[in-house]
Amino acid sequence: MHLRVSRGGSWYSNASGCAVSSRFNYGPDYRNNSYGFRVVRKAD
Repeated sequence: MHLRVSRGGSWYSNASGCAVSSRFNYGPDYRNNSYGFRVVRKAD
């Protein structure tokens, strides 16, 4: 089985879990509603 790497955390993670250096391994079929694509916009 090939594992997928997830970087950072989610809205549910603590501050250290949200760092880009924080990595987690999951199977390709793993699903969780607290992980996903994040849109970022620069504040003026």
